[in-house]
Amino acid sequence: MKTLYTISLLGLLAFNAIGQIESVLDEKLSAIVTVAIYESGDHDRVFGFGESADVPIAYKGILDLAEAQSSGSGFVLSYNLKKYVVTNAHVINSAAEGDNSIVCYSINRTKYRMRVVGGDSFYDLAILEFIDKPGPELKTMSFRTEPLKVGTQVYSLGNPLGKYPYSVTDGIVSAKNRTLQGLTAKYGYLQHTATVIWGNSGGPLMDTEGNVAGINTRIEITEQGFSRYIQPQINFALEHKLAQELIIELLENEGRLIRSYFGVVFAQNNSYSFFDEDGDEKPYLQNVIKGSPGEAKLKPLIGSRLVSVNGNKTGNLQEALGVMEQIEPGETVKFEFDKDGTTSEVSFITKELTSEMLGSLAESFFENFFEVKMKETADGILATRMESSAKASKKEEKEDSGFEELWEETKGAYEGYSKEELDSVKTFFKELYTSFSSIFGDDDLYYNSSDDFFDEDETLIAAVGTVDEYGMGGTYGVKSLENLGAALRIATITGKLKFFKKSYFSSYYFDDDVVDIMDSGNTVKILLY
Repeated sequence: MKTLYTISLLGLLAFNAIGQIESVLDEKLSAIVTVAIYESGDHDRVFGFGESADVPIAYKGILDLAEAQSSGSGFVLSYNLKKYVVTNAHVINSAAEGDNSIVCYSINRTKYRMRVVGGDSFYDLAILEFIDKPGPELKTMSFRTEPLKVGTQVYSLGNPLGKYPYSVTDGIVSAKNRTLQGLTAKYGYLQHTATVIWGNSGGPLMDTEGNVAGINTRIEITEQGFSRYIQPQINFALEHKLAQELIIELLENEGRLIRSYFGVVFAQNNSYSFFDEDGDEKPYLQNVIKGSPGEAKLKPLIGSRLVSVNGNKTGNLQEALGVMEQIEPGETVKFEFDKDGTTSEVSFITKELTSEMLGSLAESFFENFFEVKMKETADGILATRMESSAKASKKEEKEDSGFEELWEETKGAYEGYSKEELDSVKTFFKELYTSFSSIFGDDDLYYNSSDDFFDEDETLIAAVGTVDEYGMGGTYGVKSLENLGAALRIATITGKLKFFKKSYFSSYYFDDDVVDIMDSGNTVKILLY
């Protein structure tokens, strides 16, 4: 009888819990909106910088998105007594500027025009404000105040595929503090099992109390052979505490985050492929921007491996970025490096990132990796080739480095040869290697298609972009060196860039080239900070 009583009590508790979440969903669904893009620009933008709802009305008619070019999800929150919509940056970054580009649909299918007030591509976060006065049907959501635990019950709310609005899926928090690879969304993500799919992006991950536990951003896609597979049990949402802090800072700082400026260029060998996207060596200090806060201290350490940032071990660029993002302007940063087994520590005070500093990053990057100077013009960014002597010198260094690497792999076949005989064989192969290089120009080991792109003394660039681990890409228009610097910070961490020349006869750009970023003959990923 005691056992029967216990089972009955558990059943009653389960019934009450189900009833509770149903009531929560009835109330919170009216805070969900569908974000639709009706007018797209030529390229993407980098952002940096009471009563229960009448739920049945959500299902009384079909949401007509036939003319929309793309869509996602979002939710309403209130800040300083004003309503805003929160969504992902990638949902709205292709929208053209203007009052009719971005639209949100409420639970009763009312259409509201929206404008962007702020966002950040590193966190894949965007905030929209209402152009049209929001109606009373638009309820608001609040962020969870308690920390999440692995195993916490959560629900994904949104409009999957753009045609199933107010869909709900359930799951649990699987893991915390995930870092992500790709064009946007870098770190600070929850992993969960409440299934999301295209169109869910930007919608809330809700806890059982009806509070926002995260902002849904991505679903995991893996590759096997030449096929891609969705992993419906591996989903990612920006963690609630971080998301709330970012939103408040964006709203209080005219739509951008205040970031520190280090003036450093970190690189990592790039083993990019459809099967293995992670670099296999620690990041190293590739360059230091002229006039940057730590220039004098860091310059002697160029080429050194990065061991840690502020005591946090950094095995890759994503981990380094995660720590550096938390350092406020005016704070001290401490880098630990290793150079040939010798450890060095360097510390200096950071500055606040400004438009001029972003421009300096862009100029330094193109001079360093592509040997072109960048200049703002009324028509776009003008790239001018630098002196060919410097380029020839670097090419010769790459050829020497390439031959030595090849020789190290082959000289074992001549075991037992005397030093004189081995030197003679090496000389013969070096002459052969040089001959083939002269016939084919830049040899295949070090060929970089940027040589083809910057094939004229001057090239007008309209846009730059990148590709992610799935070969998918994004394109960012550049009208100023500041725009270019912001776009590069997003793009270079993938190790591959897309360049677009601008036609002199139209407003469109063309000649899309995907270029590997090269350093000392190796393809690399780059962190500009």
